[in-house]
Amino acid sequence: NQMKLFFFMRQIILILILVIGIKTYAKSGTAFQGGIVSGHAALGFGMATSISLLSEDPLIATLSFLMAALVGQSRIEGKIHSLHEVVLGAITGITVIIFMFKLFKI
Repeated sequence: NQMKLFFFMRQIILILILVIGIKTYAKSGTAFQGGIVSGHAALGFGMATSISLLSEDPLIATLSFLMAALVGQSRIEGKIHSLHEVVLGAITGITVIIFMFKLFKI
């Protein structure tokens, strides 16, 4: 459905803007590398949350969050982010998506 795709794209854009804004405000890392909030974790966990809320299937939700956790783990393993930064990214992504679902009553 075209409306869901448009909603999904807005979620991604909002997460990216928020992460870049946080990194800029905190003067941490660069807009696209390192920093106080992991953008990859924010996108991964945000999309996992969105997929979970849209599918309402426990297996799909579990697999989505496992994939997001692997994204976060790869950022830590690559020494690009610390655990703290990945957790902040995950919280940011999840919060944005829940806010958007509540705001647009999806």
